Amino acid sequence: MGKNRKIAGDRKAQRSRDLRKKEKRGHEQNTINYQEYLFSWKERIQMIVQYLIISGGFAYLFYRSWIVFVVFCTGYPIYRARKKRQLIHKRQDVLCRQFKDSIQCAASAMAAGYSIENAFREAYAEMKMQYGSDALMTEELRYMNSCLSLNIPLEQLLYDFAKRSGLEDVQSFCEVFVFAKRSGGDFIQIIHMTASRISEKQELMESIQTEISGKRMEQKLMNLMPLFILVYVDVSFQGYLDGMYHNPTGIFIMTICLTAYLGAYLLSEKIMSIRI
Repeated sequence: MGKNRKIAGDRKAQRSRDLRKKEKRGHEQNTINYQEYLFSWKERIQMIVQYLIISGGFAYLFYRSWIVFVVFCTGYPIYRARKKRQLIHKRQDVLCRQFKDSIQCAASAMAAGYSIENAFREAYAEMKMQYGSDALMTEELRYMNSCLSLNIPLEQLLYDFAKRSGLEDVQSFCEVFVFAKRSGGDFIQIIHMTASRISEKQELMESIQTEISGKRMEQKLMNLMPLFILVYVDVSFQGYLDGMYHNPTGIFIMTICLTAYLGAYLLSEKIMSIRI
């Protein structure tokens, strides 16, 4: 009888361990790698349509050839990779702002007497009220709290988040925070220093963006101006540009013009894409 009870107890303990492992694996699968971006089907369709329109416009204005349009379509992976990089940077900027607010909420909770783990639970409630349940940092705090309930160390969760975020400020904070937790330190002061540094960088970035906003508008106008000129000449003076199409000399000249235009566009984008 006692042996049967022992066997039943061992099976129950094993099922409990298996359940915890499944929960851990489920949580790991739900985490986000902020250095990657997975497009939804809607975003993929939108990108394909946008690229087809852009490729068709350039093929018509510079070559008026279906063959060139097909050749341009092969450049879609480059357009997709560029779009992906822009979306990654945009999402990381949002994550950085929300991270600053979340650690400030945690610091306020610790100042009120909460332990470190409970402070992050309170930060989750504050972030949920401030940003909603679907916000990036709200989801991260929900994941951390779920893992804490499974007795996963907070240090491990912070290291994992810092690795996935790809943000230098988050990685620096997590390294200092984990070191202070192991050796003892003023957590509130560490959090305030990190939040202050992030705020200063964000204010500097906003100031730079304000200063160059006028130049950015000029850049967009100058990027569109050559195309508008081609459209205007083609519509107003029909047949004027016919000599530039379907002959070796015209194709050569238009290829040089297109190369110069794309080079100027990429250069202006690089100059305006300031990141701190």
